[in-house]
Amino acid sequence: MASEVETGDENARVLVRPRPGGARADLGAELLPRSKSHAQRALVLAGLGVGESEILAVPDAGDVRVLATALAGLGAAIHRDGNRWRVRAAGAWPAGGAPLLECADNGTALRMLAVVLAVLGGRARLSARPRLQLRPLDEARALVASVGASLSESWPLELAAPPPAPGSLSLAAGARVTSQVASAALLALACRSARGLGGGRLEVVHPVAAPLGYLELTATVVRAFGFDVELGPSGQAVVAAARASTASSYTVPVDASAATFVAALAVLQRRPAPTWGPADDGHPDWRAMHDLERLRRASPGDLVRIDDLGARPDAFPALCAVAAARPGTTELGGAPSLRHKESDRIAAMAAGLRPLGVECHELDGGLAIVGRDLGREGPSDAAVPVALPPVDDHRVVMALALLGTLRPGGVTVAPRSAPDKSWPGFFAWLAGVAEVV
Repeated sequence: MASEVETGDENARVLVRPRPGGARADLGAELLPRSKSHAQRALVLAGLGVGESEILAVPDAGDVRVLATALAGLGAAIHRDGNRWRVRAAGAWPAGGAPLLECADNGTALRMLAVVLAVLGGRARLSARPRLQLRPLDEARALVASVGASLSESWPLELAAPPPAPGSLSLAAGARVTSQVASAALLALACRSARGLGGGRLEVVHPVAAPLGYLELTATVVRAFGFDVELGPSGQAVVAAARASTASSYTVPVDASAATFVAALAVLQRRPAPTWGPADDGHPDWRAMHDLERLRRASPGDLVRIDDLGARPDAFPALCAVAAARPGTTELGGAPSLRHKESDRIAAMAAGLRPLGVECHELDGGLAIVGRDLGREGPSDAAVPVALPPVDDHRVVMALALLGTLRPGGVTVAPRSAPDKSWPGFFAWLAGVAEVV
């Protein structure tokens, strides 16, 4: 009889519980997906620059597919051969009005398309699912307005931008809420240069709640496409002196955000942390390995405080899972943007952990978690899996599922399809280290 995880019901609940004999020794680290953050930036450069590009090791993540479909709607030609993609950049935007670009729940695609298209000129309509429509867009609107373009308040968003003028362009991007607008501006300058319009200068304004680790990631991808980028200190002016490139080849690296879940599982299972070699791809989530090591080394009852998660907010759910299984208090903060992700991740993680008997207190930018040894629950708990509230947020579902590998009775999570947004093979990976039914 097929288990729920094997059926086609994407809304099915999944039961995760410890595997007899324990998790496999290597924790299945070789099954990690490639980085959707890098892949999306590469797709923007390939699809809105010039010439033809080859992108290798493209992950089959929902966000990547959404962006690729939007770029195709603008005229980019994308040929997929497994995880090897060939992309021919769009020429003039499609005639006959503003194309409708569906961003679904992909906030990266929404902000980057709005900013890059505003800088390159033209018209488009941007659609999104209800949760994404609630995300703040003030910083994107300000940059769009600074180049003489407009972005409507009502959905779908109507973007109208004048034809671009040649010459060096100066852009100012706010980063109080998110660094995505600054990344989009850097991509826009590179695409301008590729189209023979000239590069320019970017100044990042108010980098308060969103340190610029993702801007460093963006610069890494832009350089790999043959552009010259000089990145100044955080909060200082950033100079992008880009040269045109008509053909590029880029290989997407391992996903650092997914790696935090494997590393978190290692802590939960009291195993050595996997190693992936030098992490020089600019992704800020690699820094979460230090956070996990602090939690691994903490003694029971110790207070552990990590208050700079605004630099790596996507690591928050995995860190919450480890904190929940550690006797003692862990304070995870500094990331107010967590309120505006696919879910309110602060509230969602608290709601998911409380049924496990884990005490949680919401902070302005995170959670205070009073953990317990979930691997030593009493016999009465071992027979009944804990039902966790279904939250359609890929990282919340993955984090709560990790605790099923530890708790004797397991946990149930839903929907099964949630991880597809970033890691379509997540439950297949987890089935190698736990029972997934």
